[in-house]
Amino acid sequence: MNPGIDQTPAEWRRRVREAAGTEGRVPLVSIWQGDADMRVVPRNRQELVEQWTAVHGIPATPARTDRDGRVTRYSYTDSAGVTQVESVLVEGLAHAFPIRPESVPPCGLPSDYVVSAGVCAAQEISRFWGLSDAN
Repeated sequence: MNPGIDQTPAEWRRRVREAAGTEGRVPLVSIWQGDADMRVVPRNRQELVEQWTAVHGIPATPARTDRDGRVTRYSYTDSAGVTQVESVLVEGLAHAFPIRPESVPPCGLPSDYVVSAGVCAAQEISRFWGLSDAN
């Protein structure tokens, strides 16, 4: 994870398909990274974007970029404009899972590798996967 492995998007796609053993449906993917993470360096985020956009057969260039406070979200869409892969970069976040304990309802309690970062990753990922209507 530091420095990471650089592969071509085609090689990343091959590896996923080989491991899955099928050309079937692939999941929506939400990739989270802190720009201050030195354990899993930010370059890994780009490699994951290349891998999963290749698996989905969509461009590795974001169709949309949204910034809200410390969070920048990159959306990678299919031809119908549906986001299949999202990449979320949290400014100032080191190697930890971002929570927002002051939110209603609360989103976690700080602990080892779980830090208050002004965004509730669990709620955001659930929303992205269509599991809740959390904001």
